[in-house]
Amino acid sequence: MMAAKSTYSLKELKFYVVKLVLHSITWFSSLSQPHPGGFVQTLLRVIHNYPLTLALAGRMVEGTYVSRYGEYKDTRSPAQRFSELKVYAYPLAIERTFYEKILMSMSETDYLFYKPETRLIVPIRAYHSALAPGTEGRTVVITTNTEDFKLPSYVRMGVKRYGIWKLQERIKVDPVDEQVKQGDIKLNTPFNVLDTRNEDITEYLISLSHYAGDIASEGRAKRALKFCIHGKKGKEIEWRPIPSFIQL
Repeated sequence: MMAAKSTYSLKELKFYVVKLVLHSITWFSSLSQPHPGGFVQTLLRVIHNYPLTLALAGRMVEGTYVSRYGEYKDTRSPAQRFSELKVYAYPLAIERTFYEKILMSMSETDYLFYKPETRLIVPIRAYHSALAPGTEGRTVVITTNTEDFKLPSYVRMGVKRYGIWKLQERIKVDPVDEQVKQGDIKLNTPFNVLDTRNEDITEYLISLSHYAGDIASEGRAKRALKFCIHGKKGKEIEWRPIPSFIQL
């Protein structure tokens, strides 16, 4: 039995800039950690690439960000599952939100912060973001350069109610590998830290914790993929980290 292929060259892959439009209400959850002034909640305008990648592979994903205490989860990152799924998506950046609602709830009774100095016990709470039809997001999707995989027209993902997302646009693009000898490249799109090549990333800022890799809102890298994208503001340059399954 042949071992699964673990690394791919750029010539073996296809890259698409994909715009998704929500056609129903979808829910996502995340953990909130306490702050000195109380709980401050804002909607994270990013959807983790764990449920997104599985949905693009044809699965209906109830991809909650909150895992129950002691519950087993597949902790392989999306990049580590590329040879199995034949598709990889960077986190979905929400560009247009029609409706958002944040609900607070207790996550688990076991999830507590205890500060011995002040004898203060604070629960960790969960919050749920409801996105309504018309919400738009954009990402870059990578597939194998073969005919055995095609991007679907719709994907379903979300907590409690599977949201229906339509792939409104899919534009094939060719990335440009950039090696910067002096100075760092600023990564200006969200990325999964666990998916990247460790030697490339120099720093990052975590905005969302997840068992299949933490999402960074921005960061810096010594080497990255450069995408020239024609957006609403004209030609835009996006820098994205190199997934671990790409060999240069």
